[in-house]
Amino acid sequence: VVDEKYQKRWVTRKLLRTVANYVFGDLGLPRMSSYCVVGKTDNAGEFLLRLGFKHEGTVRKGIKLGNDYFDIKLFGMLKEECRWL
Repeated sequence: VVDEKYQKRWVTRKLLRTVANYVFGDLGLPRMSSYCVVGKTDNAGEFLLRLGFKHEGTVRKGIKLGNDYFDIKLFGMLKEECRWL
């Protein structure tokens, strides 16, 4: 989760490499995942695609916020797809 005061700020290549090295190197995981609430974080999905994530699916009405239900999009990146290593 990215705090609102840090959203829509520049993300450096150094930060992306640090995150990728931690997930794939230090933790030894084969993939990274991210979830976006459709209608609340419209720009987040586009941002993830630009970073190299792939859209893997949508959970329709997957979360209730207040009185409304929203879809959730799942994005994933495999280690072999990561250009930040």
